[in-house]
Amino acid sequence: MATQHREKFNNFYQNILNPSTDLCRREFTLSGYSYGEVFELAAGIKTMLAGRGREKTLCLCTEKKSVTAACVLASLSGACQLILPYSFSAHALMEMQEATGFDAAIADHPEELPSGVEVITPLSGKISDLKPDKLRDPDKPFLRLFTGGSTGKPRVWTKSPRNLLAEAFYLKEKFELTQNDLFVATVPPYHI
Repeated sequence: MATQHREKFNNFYQNILNPSTDLCRREFTLSGYSYGEVFELAAGIKTMLAGRGREKTLCLCTEKKSVTAACVLASLSGACQLILPYSFSAHALMEMQEATGFDAAIADHPEELPSGVEVITPLSGKISDLKPDKLRDPDKPFLRLFTGGSTGKPRVWTKSPRNLLAEAFYLKEKFELTQNDLFVATVPPYHI
């Protein structure tokens, strides 16, 4: 059984940056973006960050689901390490910068960012620039989630692609989710 799950994951992961034409035409949430446009945005983010030299640590300060998905795809392609804050307040972002040293951000409200942080404006690129053959190691961390410290002290949760996708697969199977299901958020998308 474990081998079957591992093979299923490996097959899915190896193809995650290689969307079908049919998928590219489908609507991504109710945001007005298609999946193809999300992949193009991911390619643009990767290209933009690649031109800046070393791998960036990118803080994601947006409520836009399409931009969040594009950043995750760009990170899977090796463009950056992602940091997801528990809040977009100036205090929380300063606290996170001190802990991680992030030097770039995509932000809905850049005025809240600490000084010296480069604001990245996502632009579209060519999906082929994602280069599926250069996919990030599925067992290496690519994403850090920060909690607000409701237990008395902020915490950081590191996720690998395998860990994050395994959680999603588990929830899909546990609750028998399909593409026809809808989710109603009761908290902001960045809240943990």
